[in-house]
Amino acid sequence: MAAALMVLVTVPMSAMAILPMAESSPVVGNRTIGEVDDDIAAYESALETWKATYAATEDRAEKRALRKAHPASVFTEKLRAHFEAGELKAAVWCLENIKALDMKRKDREALRLALYDALIVDSDPARRAWTLETMMKDSALARAVNFTGLEQRVVRFLENESNSDARGLAIFKLTSKYMGSRDETESTWATGNIENLLSFEPNYKGHALTLTAEIREKAEKFLFAAQHLVVGKIAPDFTGSTIDGVPVALADTRGKVTVLDFFGFW
Repeated sequence: MAAALMVLVTVPMSAMAILPMAESSPVVGNRTIGEVDDDIAAYESALETWKATYAATEDRAEKRALRKAHPASVFTEKLRAHFEAGELKAAVWCLENIKALDMKRKDREALRLALYDALIVDSDPARRAWTLETMMKDSALARAVNFTGLEQRVVRFLENESNSDARGLAIFKLTSKYMGSRDETESTWATGNIENLLSFEPNYKGHALTLTAEIREKAEKFLFAAQHLVVGKIAPDFTGSTIDGVPVALADTRGKVTVLDFFGFW
């Protein structure tokens, strides 16, 4: 006769109070899930309750238990199932809560890549733009795929983006991420690409780009810094005043040891 094993887990009442109750819902594959909007709304409600409970809890042990009982861990399977069923609203949710998902680290990082790969070619321009912005700030992604992998995903964005200003912004963001990189190859690529962006008819791997006035101004500042504000380059001239109020230009001190004293008051 097979033996049954029962495992009891002790969770503080404050943590139990925020765990949502399971409800009957449609089945996708071998997972039971509800409508994605309903599940996201239920998560938001549970999250607000969790935040209030966590803020009101002073006991360290209970706080640790509450962190382990974060609502995102409860909704992981449901929202991941929505994503696997092709619902990209769920992909956004998973990416926003990637650190809190109840998954092994290896599986979480694999999911991270899958989420970006799906969202970067999304037909929704706003969601695609959000994905690009999030991707550029994601240090874990940058470590996982390096420059080449990140560039490949930006190129996929270009292939699915009809707005040339949006394409220009995408390449500007990629370029600015590697300006001043400690990796000489990356830094050299970034400087060269800023020059490309400021050329008469910029393009990147066959995709025509345009820059808004705001992005062009930022690109010009990046190029100026790369050409002049680095060790070994001649500093651009500027004029300041001595402590006696006498104007003096940096060029006047050329060939002499010059000390610049920066100070302020708070």
